Amino acid sequence: MTFFRKKAGGKRYQSLTNVLLDIEGTVVEATDGGPIGPGGSTIAVQDDGAPVNPAATTLNFTGTGVTASNGAPGVVNVAVPGTPVQNGLNLGTNPPNGEVFAQLNAGNLEFRAIAPGPGVALVQTPSLVILRAALVLTAIRSTAGTQPVALMQRQLYDASALAPLALTLQFPAGPQADDMVGVKEVGNSFVPVVINGNGANVEGVFVASAPSFNLGLPRVALTWQYDAPGNIWRIV
Repeated sequence: MTFFRKKAGGKRYQSLTNVLLDIEGTVVEATDGGPIGPGGSTIAVQDDGAPVNPAATTLNFTGTGVTASNGAPGVVNVAVPGTPVQNGLNLGTNPPNGEVFAQLNAGNLEFRAIAPGPGVALVQTPSLVILRAALVLTAIRSTAGTQPVALMQRQLYDASALAPLALTLQFPAGPQADDMVGVKEVGNSFVPVVINGNGANVEGVFVASAPSFNLGLPRVALTWQYDAPGNIWRIV
């Protein structure tokens, strides 16, 4: 048989153990067994649905920045700090040099740049920070054949050391929307080279878009951006 008594000012009950009754049923002595919920229910402790020590009597909240504090009567507030996110990805709070990240700071979106790296250039004004694409310069190509032009690179070439159309600068296959590539002639030469779209059309200089075109302008630097719906590299 279980004895319990109602707590003052509420609907919760305290169980009683070691109950001693006199012959008339009056409680002479009892030990307080602690509070129980209505109907004697208990709280199950779980970690992501997995049971944790069914005999546990204490919940201890740990972790950097996690705090537990008293709230309203009978309520404990547990605060878990948020983490910086961008597009649903946790970018961390201390990325390596060359990476750029964003974080939520007091309700405002804060951008920080940590030392520009390959493919990223930082332009800063007194009131504005702008991140823009920067094509990485390659070694100068001065031999004949087909030279792949990698994404986010500007292929340098010296046409003065080549026979006409002896060099083909070939863009990457299967580009994604807004991918960028570039070329630059450094030999001050009008000798033409072939610009090949590698499966996509490519805008030319003074010519209509085509699978390839011949470029023969000294010191010219051109940048193309891929237009996915049109399957075309457009000069930008």
